[in-house]
Amino acid sequence: MELENPNDLTLTLSPERSIMDAHAAVTDLTAARAVILKITQYTNEVKTYKKDDLTITKNSITIPGAIKSGQGFDIELKLMNTVCTYIARAKSVTIEPYTNRVITLEIEEIKPHIILPAKKTNSPRNCTFFAVANPEKKDGLVFEGSRDSSISDFAFDKYGRLFLLHTPGGSTNTEFSSYDNLVNHPQTGSFKNLCIDIETNTSYYTKSYHIKACPMSWNSFGAETTGVIFDPNNTTAISVGKNYCVGMETHYNGSTYWYTFKCLNKFDIKNILKEVDIKFSVGVYPSDIIIDGDILYVLLGGASQPNTTLGKSSMKIYSLPDFKLLKTVTGFYNGTKFLGKRDGKLYIADKVIRNPPPNTKRLGIYDTLTGKLKFIDVKEFSNEIEFQW
Repeated sequence: MELENPNDLTLTLSPERSIMDAHAAVTDLTAARAVILKITQYTNEVKTYKKDDLTITKNSITIPGAIKSGQGFDIELKLMNTVCTYIARAKSVTIEPYTNRVITLEIEEIKPHIILPAKKTNSPRNCTFFAVANPEKKDGLVFEGSRDSSISDFAFDKYGRLFLLHTPGGSTNTEFSSYDNLVNHPQTGSFKNLCIDIETNTSYYTKSYHIKACPMSWNSFGAETTGVIFDPNNTTAISVGKNYCVGMETHYNGSTYWYTFKCLNKFDIKNILKEVDIKFSVGVYPSDIIIDGDILYVLLGGASQPNTTLGKSSMKIYSLPDFKLLKTVTGFYNGTKFLGKRDGKLYIADKVIRNPPPNTKRLGIYDTLTGKLKFIDVKEFSNEIEFQW
């Protein structure tokens, strides 16, 4: 006879044996913005619980009964703060009848949210953004975040923490710090063009006419390395991938624009492996770059004509370090920025200019494995949010 367990099942997290390197992903479970718990029993019965269904304390989550005893089941727990989802799992769990078992889960996966810039508030320094946990799902869960600063760039570290280059109100110096303000670079000044290598947890940025590399630990920054010259006034973007770091500079001689791409070994930024100058068609300009693996993606902006569908915008794909053109992807209105990469997909801000307004803003999703590009109208996330790009 199958018995129902009349007691509760309690879950705790183990930072020591997870990919968080012995650091707590969420120090207070009650502070999680959202919690989704899925129990899959071997009878294929699936039960899903959300935050309001559970009893949550600082260090534990309790499921209020109704867990069948004597059967094996799997557990998947998703904990979400504003900018990231942490996924913990346990396999082949069983509960004896009439017992209250405590299961310790391990964080196995980190999924940074896709950051969508939104319209600034009335304050010139206050920036608002919205973080989408699952952009391709109808219930994508959108969380609002803000800083009383002018945010110029952002990137995620290996632990799923959002880091910002931002200028606080009343200041002219740019600061480099985590979104929760718990980790701060000891220097301030002219930080620009941030990217972070999540394999080594090393940050790269331009400062004082050079590219810089700075390792990051859980609560501090390491010694800064100065690399080759990158003019911060001309450098549009930098990105880091599996083996290489690439920076892009914009040049203008009074009549013609051209763009210099410098490829560096990410472990030795004092030497340039290859440097190329590229000119694009009139009315087309590189608006952003991103590296995935050893492949460079260059997003080309090109304003569409008012009330038309497609503009001159496209995405060029190059191999590294030789900058061999592999493919051109079309279908954009006017691609403006790479918003992130996750699970083999690139997320891209795209918009069309309409006369009269409002302009249409879309989230482009490019699958690097299949080569397919699709778009989501940002109104699917909210009709009330005025996204800014």
